[in-house]
Amino acid sequence: MLAELKQKYFETRHQATIVLGVQSGIIVSLFGLIHSVLKLQNLNVLMALIGALVIGLLQTIALRGSLNRRLRYTFASSIIVGFAFFMGSYLGHSYWLTTLGLLILIPLVAFSASADHMLSSIFLFSADLFIVGSGMPDKLPGAIWYGVFFTLGGLLTWLAAYLWYRKFPIKDDVETKARPLSLARLFPDYRKHLRFVVLLTLAVVIGNTISYLFSLPQGYWVPMTAMLLLKSDLDVSKKKISHRLTGTLLGSVLAFIVIMLISSKIVLSLLMLPLMFLMVIALARHYGAYTFFLTIAVTVMMNLIEPDGYLITEHRIVDTVLGVIAVVAVIWFLKPRINNSELLK
Repeated sequence: MLAELKQKYFETRHQATIVLGVQSGIIVSLFGLIHSVLKLQNLNVLMALIGALVIGLLQTIALRGSLNRRLRYTFASSIIVGFAFFMGSYLGHSYWLTTLGLLILIPLVAFSASADHMLSSIFLFSADLFIVGSGMPDKLPGAIWYGVFFTLGGLLTWLAAYLWYRKFPIKDDVETKARPLSLARLFPDYRKHLRFVVLLTLAVVIGNTISYLFSLPQGYWVPMTAMLLLKSDLDVSKKKISHRLTGTLLGSVLAFIVIMLISSKIVLSLLMLPLMFLMVIALARHYGAYTFFLTIAVTVMMNLIEPDGYLITEHRIVDTVLGVIAVVAVIWFLKPRINNSELLK
């Protein structure tokens, strides 16, 4: 009986992943086509593309929860993460203000490491998109529009999932009773994460400093890489570093070939559909494969913005290596000292 229920659960989740991948791919590709066909000069529609992409990934993570809960979760995520993107863009002109934002967000990511996967993902993606937004700095009106279009793209992805479930209702594969939100749910066992908070914050701030100090193109990948790779479990961190480097390198090579062979922005926009689908499928299965498809998708997306977007393949490799160096430096040089600190015991 238990085996049958388990098999049914994974079958349902697999089907839902395919549906989400197709839906997200269509929406992302649609925004790319709008930008390309209308030859828009501003980046607002592409911000909606990024929003649809991010919320599509968040919906995939949320598949372990009940239907109603994951719909509420992704709706809220569209707004919260969109606001984080706006703040990153608005503060991105200043290293000090960006660092201050990271000093607030990164501890929340670390403290929520043991929280419910949906709640911890909101903190993680909020910090992630704050960093991405800081790489696209703009004045207040422009930053607001970035945040608004990002949120609209996310909400459209949420709406597509909502309408699908209304049209084709399914029995929840996970039955859970709603629990009130509390600090205990957001930050369970926060004391045991004190060392991890310090390590993660240092790694991300070091990465951010490198990015600003050397004025790196797309330098926001450095702190973002550090944040995504460093985990409280050292073995998990090592595995992620290996997967990230391999996926980025191979993805950059293939992305460069694709951009060199395909010059039509309409074709590149259509290519976002299968790429988004493969990203969603890979996200739940293999981090290296996910990074591989993400690298190609980001390169294609950047080429929709500017004709020499293929250069991002070089930048991404360099930024990823620098992010890895920041993580390794923290693990090997700072972790032993922090572990021996009486203040964090």
